[in-house]
Amino acid sequence: MGSSFMDFQEETQYNRFVDTKLWTTHLNGTQNSLNIIHINIRSMRKNFNAFLILISQCQKKLDLIILTEINIKKEELPMYRMDDFDMYSNTREIKRGGGILIYAKKELNFSAFSHNGAASEIIQGQLNTMDQKDIHIVAVYRPPKTNKLKFTDELHNIIKKLPKYSDVIVVGDTNINLLDETSCRAKIKYKNMLYSQGMDCLINDVTREEIVNGRVTRSCLDHLWVRSRRPVPAAHLLTTKIADHYLIGATISISDDPILSDSAKSKCDKKVFLCNKLMRQNLDAVNWNELNDCKCPLLLYEKLCMTFGKIYENSKLQSTSKSKRLRPSWIDNKLNSKIYYRDQLFRKWKDNPKCMSLRLEYTKFRNKLNKSIQAAKNKFRQEELKKCNNDAKKVWSHINSWLGREKPKLDDVILKYLSGTDSLVNICNNFTGTFTEEIHNIKHNCNEKFLKRDKYVRPSNVSLRFRKASAAEIERIIDNMSNEKSPGSDAIRVQDIKYVKKDISPILANFINMSVRQGLYPDELKCALIRPIYKQGSHLDYGNYRPIAILSIVNKITEKIIVRQISNFLDKHNIISDCQHGFRQGRSTSTALKQFTDYVNNCLDERKQVVALFVDFKKAFDTLGHDQLLQAMEECGIRGPLNNWLKSYLSNRSMQTVISGTRGSEANIRYGVPTGSVYGPVGYIMHVNSLSNVIENCKMFMYADDTCLLYAHKDLQIIQKCIQKDLENIIKWSHDNGIIINMTKTKCMHICSPYNKPKLN
Repeated sequence: MGSSFMDFQEETQYNRFVDTKLWTTHLNGTQNSLNIIHINIRSMRKNFNAFLILISQCQKKLDLIILTEINIKKEELPMYRMDDFDMYSNTREIKRGGGILIYAKKELNFSAFSHNGAASEIIQGQLNTMDQKDIHIVAVYRPPKTNKLKFTDELHNIIKKLPKYSDVIVVGDTNINLLDETSCRAKIKYKNMLYSQGMDCLINDVTREEIVNGRVTRSCLDHLWVRSRRPVPAAHLLTTKIADHYLIGATISISDDPILSDSAKSKCDKKVFLCNKLMRQNLDAVNWNELNDCKCPLLLYEKLCMTFGKIYENSKLQSTSKSKRLRPSWIDNKLNSKIYYRDQLFRKWKDNPKCMSLRLEYTKFRNKLNKSIQAAKNKFRQEELKKCNNDAKKVWSHINSWLGREKPKLDDVILKYLSGTDSLVNICNNFTGTFTEEIHNIKHNCNEKFLKRDKYVRPSNVSLRFRKASAAEIERIIDNMSNEKSPGSDAIRVQDIKYVKKDISPILANFINMSVRQGLYPDELKCALIRPIYKQGSHLDYGNYRPIAILSIVNKITEKIIVRQISNFLDKHNIISDCQHGFRQGRSTSTALKQFTDYVNNCLDERKQVVALFVDFKKAFDTLGHDQLLQAMEECGIRGPLNNWLKSYLSNRSMQTVISGTRGSEANIRYGVPTGSVYGPVGYIMHVNSLSNVIENCKMFMYADDTCLLYAHKDLQIIQKCIQKDLENIIKWSHDNGIIINMTKTKCMHICSPYNKPKLN
C-alpha cells in the first residue's frame, strides 16, 4: 500500500464521491496495489469516447478496467482496443445489449474465461502475484429481466469452487438495489450468500442516479465485494459518470512485490537505450579522415564497425521508466472542462428536479458535448490522413489501426505460442535449422545434364566495365533510404549514417571501389538476421513461418551501387529476354497482363482455342547454385573483376534468427540469392534468362519466378502436343540449372469463346 493511501482515505471517509483529479492524484501515489475501475457503460458505440476522456488522466496507473452492458458484437471488439491492455470479453451473439469487457494490463499475469448462465453473464479471471497468492476476479452482469434468485445461485456456484483462502473480487452490475429498504427476499439471499463466503461489501452508496418525471431516482446496482487477507481495500465513486451510472474506483493492496509477468519484470529493470543527443555529439567528434588511410576493404569495414560500436557504447543511457503517454491525441483540456461543466449542470438539476429550465440547459449542453467529442475525434483523424500526403500505405495503416485490424507484433506471436516449449535460444536455432533443411530437402544431387548448354545459351558479346562509385552518388542513395529500416548484424542505423553522410560517403565510396577491385567482401556483411513471420497452420510448427532477412545498411548501399550499374548494362544491351517482366524498368505486372490479354483476345477473334500452362518453381530464389549463378552472369556480360567480386559476395554467407532481442547460432547458406537483398532479384532474372531459349512452340510470359506458356490453335490435340514438348524442355532445363518445378501448383487452363466450344470425343 502506498504511503499516500491512508491520507487519501482520511480525506474521503465521510464522502464516498470523490473528484476524478483527486482520485488520479491518489493513484499516482500508490505502490504494489491493484487499481481497478468499473462502470456500466450502457453502450460502447455511444459512450466509449467519453469514457476515454474520463480515464485519460489515470489510464497508465490502472491495472484492470471492467465494463458491463457493452452492447456490441464480438467482431466489433478490435475497434475498442486500448494500448498496453489485453482484452477479455463475454458478448451476446444473438440478442442486443448486455456483455462484459475486461481490459487487463499486458504486464499482468492475468487469464480469464467466460460463464453464461440463464440469469447471468460472467467473466472469471485469475491474477497471479509474485508471492504466489492468487487473486480471483469475478466480473458479473445480470440482465434486469432475469431471475435474481437464480442469478445468486449461479454466482454462488462459481465462488464456492474457488480456493477457500484465496483473495476474491466480485465486481459488476447486478441490478439488485442494495439501497432498497423493503425486505426483498432476493436481495437478502444475495447478501447472505456473499457474506457466507467471507466477502465484504465496499460499495453501499448511489451508483446509478437519474431524473425521471421530475423525481430523482437513486439506486446501488453496481457492486464491489472483496475477500482479502491483505490490508483493507478502498473503493470510491467518482463524481463524473457515463450515461446514468457512476464509475467505481478501487485500490487493493497486494504484496511487497509487483504483479508483473517475468517478461514484464525484465522490462521494468533499468532499460538501456541510445540517446540521440549523445549520438550526435559523439559522431561530430570522430575524425573520419583516418578511415580513408586503409588499403584493404576488410580492414576498412572492421574499423568502421569499431568506430560506430564505440559511439553506441558511449551514447547509452539507462532508464527505469516503462510507461508511455496513453492519453489519445484528440483529447484536450477543453473537452475535460466541458465534461466538468456538464456534471455541474446535472447536479444543479438534481437539486431542483422539477425545474424545466435546468433540465433543458443540461440536456442541450450534454447533447452538444457528445457531438463535440465525436467531432474532435473525427477532426484528429482527418488531420492524420492529410499528413499522409496521398501515401496509400500510410492511409491504410491509420484506417486499419482505427478499425482494430493491426497485425500482432512478430515477437508477440512467437512468444505466445512457442515460449513455453523451449528456451528462446533453442527456438531461434530451431527456426534456423528448419529454414536451412527446407532448402536442403528440395535440392537434388544429380549431376547428369539433359540439355547441351551451348544449344540454349547465347553469351553476350559485350562486357560490363565497373564504373567507380562516387561520394555524390552514395550520398543520394543515403538520402533516399528510410529511417525505419532495421539495422543489420553490425547494428549501424540509417539515421546515424544520414547524420554524417557528408563525411562517410567518401569512405563508403572508397570501400566499394577497393572491394570490387580486390574481389574481397567482408563476411560480416554477408550475415542476415532472420525474422520468422507466421503464414498459416499450426503456430507450433516451425515450417509454418516464413523467413524475412535483415541485412546491414552498409551492405544495402554497396548493393545499390553494384545493381544500378548491372541493371543499366542489361537494359542498354537488351540482354534480358523480352518475355521477362519482373524487376525491370518500364516492365511490371501490368505490362505482362496487357500482353497476355491482347494475345488471348486476338487468338479468340481468330476462332482459336487457347491453353495456358502456369509453371511454379519451389523456392526458386533460395535454391540457385552459386556456381551456376556466376556462370549465368558471366554469360550475360558480368565478367572480370565484378564477377570475382560477386563470387566473394555469394560465398561464406550465413544467417541467424533473432527473436525479442535474442540471437541464435549462425548457419551457413550454400544456395540461393541473398534473401532481402537488392541484388537477389537481378541475379535471379539473369540466371533464368536462358529459359526462354528452350521454348520451341509456345508464347511465353515471365514475371520473376512466375512463368506462363500460351499456345493457340483450332485443334486441341495439336495444342496438347506442342505444350507437352515445351513443358518437357522446361523440366530438363530446370533440372540442369538446379531449380525444381512445384507440380502441385503448376496448373493448366483452357480458354475458349462460348460461341466456339470444342467438340470432345
